Amino acid sequence: MEPDQILKKLETDFNKVKKELKIKQSLDELDNLFSVREIVLDKGRVPLDLGRSLASIAVNFYMGWYNYLNGLIMPNPGFIASMNESSIFSEEDKDKIHILMSKLMALSSLNGRITTSKDKKLAAEVIDRAIALWPEFSKEVDELLQRVNAMWEKRSKDQPQKKRPQSHYG
Repeated sequence: MEPDQILKKLETDFNKVKKELKIKQSLDELDNLFSVREIVLDKGRVPLDLGRSLASIAVNFYMGWYNYLNGLIMPNPGFIASMNESSIFSEEDKDKIHILMSKLMALSSLNGRITTSKDKKLAAEVIDRAIALWPEFSKEVDELLQRVNAMWEKRSKDQPQKKRPQSHYG
């Protein structure tokens, strides 16, 4: 199927699922945050259970952020970047990060219930909550990233540049 045909099918199928599950957002809103069209085009087809797939796309988006935040609280000792970033946050900061992570896990566990409960309408709740979470989440994460970026900017300028060892090959 050609990309334009896939996108037309996505639009048609989304409108059906939106009505059936009572999803509040438009496809454009979902696409702006979660790159739904790109993901569907990469797969080369529209998923059969589109509602469930849209919920999973939203949760996967946030779980990437969850992994990053987890590294700020519990850095991997083998990953120097994570160790450095974690060191700039106080215990109070880490408590706030943990609350953000809890919101993401609440969303993720609700997504899991779509499968265990067989209640497809939960997909709409996951999607709605994922969209509603973004303004607060992005603001709080941006504040963290500003601090992380400032630390890296400072360290990149403060550290003396060491000469590369001379090779005996020239």
